[in-house]
Amino acid sequence: MEKVASIMKLKKMRDPSHVRIYALSEIQKMFVDIRAEIKDISHWDIPQDFDEWMKRAGTDETNTGVIRRLMMGSLANDSSGLRIHLENGRLGFAYDTIILIANVR
Repeated sequence: MEKVASIMKLKKMRDPSHVRIYALSEIQKMFVDIRAEIKDISHWDIPQDFDEWMKRAGTDETNTGVIRRLMMGSLANDSSGLRIHLENGRLGFAYDTIILIANVR
């Protein structure tokens, strides 16, 4: 499964109001479409604690369990693209976040 699609599936299960995540290539295309020149793209990870992430969304126990199992199953090969990890027995992951700087032509 494509990583962006996998993340969107997890996010939709966590929060049904979630619409989508754009791949960097899609964001870049949006800027090209408006004839903006991309000057810089900065990446960084935003670490997340699984339990706190679930709590913030008010996700029910059933979906929390399903999402936990899917994420745990992704530990070995990072099929979700979320850099899932266990630290001191706690499930965590990281969002790849960007700031994109562009000039409009």
